[in-house]
Amino acid sequence: MADRYRHLKKVIECIDRREYYEQNFSDSDVETAKRELSAICQAVPAISSDMQRDLIKFLDLVGSRKIQEISKYKQQYDYLSRYNAVITEYEKHTKPNLSASDVHGSHKATPTRPNDEYDGSSKSVPLKTSESNEMTIKNMEISELKTRLSKVAGEKLRDNNPSIADLSDMNRPTKLAEHFKELYDNEWTSAYEALQSKSGMKSEEEIIKKLGKMLKMAYTFCRNQGRTHRNKIQETLVHPAGIHVTLNANVEPNVEKLLRPRVRQIQRETGVYAIPAIQEIFRNQHEDEIKKNEWNDSKEIMTYLENCVRICWLFAIQDPPMELLWPKEQSKVDDHLTEFTKRGNVISFVVWPSLYLHANGPLMCKGVVQPV
Repeated sequence: MADRYRHLKKVIECIDRREYYEQNFSDSDVETAKRELSAICQAVPAISSDMQRDLIKFLDLVGSRKIQEISKYKQQYDYLSRYNAVITEYEKHTKPNLSASDVHGSHKATPTRPNDEYDGSSKSVPLKTSESNEMTIKNMEISELKTRLSKVAGEKLRDNNPSIADLSDMNRPTKLAEHFKELYDNEWTSAYEALQSKSGMKSEEEIIKKLGKMLKMAYTFCRNQGRTHRNKIQETLVHPAGIHVTLNANVEPNVEKLLRPRVRQIQRETGVYAIPAIQEIFRNQHEDEIKKNEWNDSKEIMTYLENCVRICWLFAIQDPPMELLWPKEQSKVDDHLTEFTKRGNVISFVVWPSLYLHANGPLMCKGVVQPV
């Protein structure tokens, strides 16, 4: 069981022994420890987001090798208690019959020491002379440069490469695929019932196609807005005073190519905060159709529509964007599709589109169709 958080345990114990340097644990150990912590917290709902955030912050600080800041953090936060609490909850979750006292006894890190300021007493890092102080500073600078280089390399590796996932990202593609399925299981069902009772539609196919039209509207809108948003980010980086006051407003192709990874990163990391504005823009642009169909008179329909916009926006800001695919009617039912209420080999109409990691990419969520 401990193998699942081996790197996390190693880093925590090294810090408890004041072993801060490369020979004790590497930058990759810290990054793996963060991934292990994220996986544990995702597996155990009882672990609070505040506790996870505090430990991630501490591990980031550990990765920087800034001794004074680490010592200060150790004074302010009892990181060992947080670590032990996380491991306890994880063990309780994976081994329900194991008592809390057994968990504490088996998985405690080294005994807690007073969180005093770092005074150079550690045998591994003696700070008694000016020469050793100078070496310590140089080692810290080298370590910091390695950390920065590692981050840059990681960003380049993830750029336009969806197969490399950031496990700390709660809106990564695998999570979005889960939310997309939940949208179909929950809000789609409620909107179906509301549309059926409100409009008096009796045809199952007519109701389903109406709901599919709403999703397709949201998907097309968000793809366009995603491109517009990226262009605006790029323009802001190149023309901070605004295009209207710049004589040469064109972005050179080589500059655009250079900025593209950074622009996509900014959009991916901050795009979630734009969701309310994107939903409002969608409502304004489709106001006539929403009123014409009286969708705004139904809470269930508007909730479904707003959630369609939300998930499609998160699809659009991935790098590269995730893709929805509506198969053609009268085409064959393949392995990427499931049947709705009938069995058959030929598609009569589409109930729910298939979700892919990117254009021509691997399947993330099967679509639903009604065969003939």
